[in-house]
Amino acid sequence: MSGPLLHHHALIKGKGAGLVYQDVAFINLINMSAAGNILTKTGGANFVCSGDTNTEITSGDVWLKATVDNVGGQTNYSGFTDVYNSTTTIIPFMWFLRTHIDEARILENAVIKKTIAGPININDTYEIKYEAGVVNFYKNGGLEYTSVNAPVYPVRGTVGIRTTGDTTYPLQIAV
Repeated sequence: MSGPLLHHHALIKGKGAGLVYQDVAFINLINMSAAGNILTKTGGANFVCSGDTNTEITSGDVWLKATVDNVGGQTNYSGFTDVYNSTTTIIPFMWFLRTHIDEARILENAVIKKTIAGPININDTYEIKYEAGVVNFYKNGGLEYTSVNAPVYPVRGTVGIRTTGDTTYPLQIAV
């Protein structure tokens, strides 16, 4: 596999219950192929690709987590979308990881809200959490940014990758 491999977890927080992870299926694939919960970019221009989770969350707390497994020089995004067939210009909340230049960006509706200079290391985690009506972004458990915008619902996890042939994004959901 080339490029950084990221594990994504979309979590639905249960009322007082623990979380149980399960693999998800992808829908709305654009220039991507799926093998289980792993996507491969199959063609198209840079970032003209995406995949959405088949699980739609209509309310409550939701978490999306990316754990970097490989820092091979790739550009990827992960985030929450309220529409199908996502592109990076319409994703309400997302992490945009650029491991080839050790940079992570927080974006809202394609507007850069914060840039975090590297390094991006193996096992670094990047999370977006809908928590009690607030959207928070975390790197390695530390709060990096709190949005002034409210969460959008219904919501799905969405992923994309820049380069054809690269594989990324094992995605899981927990309820």
